Order: sequence, then C-alpha cells, then structure tokens
Amino acid sequence: MDHVDVYDVWVGNDNAWEIWTKPSPFAQMKNETSRADAPEGHQYRGRSLPWSDIDVSWAPDVTLGTFILVDIEGASSVALGFTLMSRGYRPVVAINTCTGPDEVLDMNPVLDALREGARFAHAFPRQRSAPPAFLLDARRMSTTRPLVPGAFDNRWMIFRQDLPSADLLRSRKLSRVVVVLCEDTIADDLRHVLYAWQKGGIEILVKYINRESPAEPVTIQSPSWLRRIWGQPAGAEELLRNAQGSFGARIPEPSHG
Repeated sequence: MDHVDVYDVWVGNDNAWEIWTKPSPFAQMKNETSRADAPEGHQYRGRSLPWSDIDVSWAPDVTLGTFILVDIEGASSVALGFTLMSRGYRPVVAINTCTGPDEVLDMNPVLDALREGARFAHAFPRQRSAPPAFLLDARRMSTTRPLVPGAFDNRWMIFRQDLPSADLLRSRKLSRVVVVLCEDTIADDLRHVLYAWQKGGIEILVKYINRESPAEPVTIQSPSWLRRIWGQPAGAEELLRNAQGSFGARIPEPSHG
C-alpha cells in the first residue's frame, strides 16, 4: 500500500467533504508492502477494527444535524475520527502540514495512524450524506525539537478558509458542531474558525475527551479587534509555507556579511 492508496482510502469515493481533506500529510508518507483492504468475504474482514475500544457513545446521532471537529493530539485525533465512523461520521483529515528530516513537530505517529486506518477501507461510510468529523492536531504549534537554522519547521495553523463556511454547512442541513478537546482552552486559531461559524448560525458545543460529562453548549468570544482586522490568529506570521501551499520549510541559515 503506497501513499496514494492511503490517501484514496481516507478521501473515499463520492465523499461530499473531499475538498477539505489535506493531501500534504500523505504526500511524503513512506510506501509499505502491507496488504490493502481485503476482498469481500475474506477472513481478514473479520479482524477487529483499530481503536474499536474508544468510547464514542457521546457522539450525537447523525440525523440530528451535527458534525464534529476533533482537536486533540494528532495520532489520537486520527484514532477518534476512525472510531466515529461507527456512529456514521465521515473522518476528514484537516491536518495541513508536511513531514521531513529534522522536523520540529514529529509527524510519524500521525502518519502511522493514517496508514493503519487505511487498511480497513471497508469500514469507511459510503453514504454521501454522512456528516464530517474534521481532524486536527492540537500539537500544531508545538515543537518536539529546537527551532534552529536548518531544522524543518512544520508547525501549522488552521484558518477559516481551511474548513467549510457556516453557509455551506447549513445548506447541508448541519446546524451545530461538537468540538472535541483535551484542554479547557480553545486554541486561538480554532477560536477564529468557531467564532465565524457561530456568527453564521452554527451552535457550538464542547466535549472534553477525558471527562465523562456530555458535550455542552459554549459561546465563543470574539477575537481581538486587531486580529479580526488582520484576519489571522496570533503567531501566523512566524510560520513557514512551502511551494505546495501547506506548512513546512527549512529554517534558513543566518546570512553573513
């Protein structure tokens, strides 16, 4: 199974949310010789799905006009997205960064999880009407190695244009979102997205993944007036984009002379 096969599984056929799947995490994925999805009736189909022990009983019924946005640690985000398929949600990989040698944000756990999930293509919802579960990586502005010249800076952010607008969501009969978090604080970049959705008529609920309490409605406070004028979250100017438009580039060596 090569990286194109893995991407094709996660994108799917006739997926209404295909254009919001970011190809960048898949592009540099190492190819492996592991078996792809087994044919119908094969004993391989009887194997337990990965991450099937994750509790997703809190996820609303898909007939209730709800979609999900997961903002927890990368590999866990992929695992949760995969498991939400059992509730009828379609996972959408919205992680917009690259990988490379000397990367400051270790993407290997995320890539491993994406590859593992792709081995079970038959588990992905085939209904075009399946609501999305957008998958982010809460580590996106963190680092696992120093930011030094020559390192591959693949930190990234989510922007409003990276996800569907409130108008489009409502046109597809989706009127509320459950945001899955580990921390009490909503990241600044995500706050911009949620505030725009809220203004557009989308109800925001938060579910803390490590708590037994159900998802609860929240009101997203407006970003600062300066950030609203600039239209981007704090820290965006520090990030490095590449020729493909995603995040990830070498930190330049200092010039001399």
